[in-house]
Amino acid sequence: MGKIPTAVIFDMDDVLCRYHFDKRLARLSEMTGVAEEAISEVIWKQGFDEEADTGRYTAEEYHRLFCERIGATLSKEQWLEARAIAMEPDQEVLDMARRVKRNAILSLLTNNGPLLKESIHRVFPGVAEVFAERAHFSFEFGACKPDPRVFLRLLDHLQVDPGEALFIDDTASYIEGATKEGLLTHHFQSAWQLRAVLEEYGLLDYSPVDK
Repeated sequence: MGKIPTAVIFDMDDVLCRYHFDKRLARLSEMTGVAEEAISEVIWKQGFDEEADTGRYTAEEYHRLFCERIGATLSKEQWLEARAIAMEPDQEVLDMARRVKRNAILSLLTNNGPLLKESIHRVFPGVAEVFAERAHFSFEFGACKPDPRVFLRLLDHLQVDPGEALFIDDTASYIEGATKEGLLTHHFQSAWQLRAVLEEYGLLDYSPVDK
């Protein structure tokens, strides 16, 4: 496979955790009394959430507009609770990320907005612990995967050339976008397949790690 990549970039949902959107939607509906279909329509299908992921709104603006769109009051704590119950951490993949960190610059790139980023230490402590200040959310770069700008701006921030970065994501279109920009890529489908790729690159350090 060639030399060891200088940087390894993980996606979050459905890579570092199993993301159960149905649980999130059900909890939001339960807390607000608004039908799941209605919430899904005005927040996700109409593109509002994606707008937030590109950095269009601050966390406060996003929260206010979220409530206005669904026509119900929802505290930030409730929004975060609904997000958290939808995320089932994959400890095997998190452990691989810890081991990779010994051999390469470790980073995260997820399509998400500022409200989740500011509370990621509470919503998904594993991400905050393993990735720390290199846990990056698309809004920081003004674009979402698979927009080329988000990859190039992250690499510029990390000071890494595209051909020296390995990007791991479960979404085929995001993998395609990263590949077009010259990044090394792995289309995530299972932990064991990822382990084989990381081992082939020589990225996994199997000495004991602190958890």
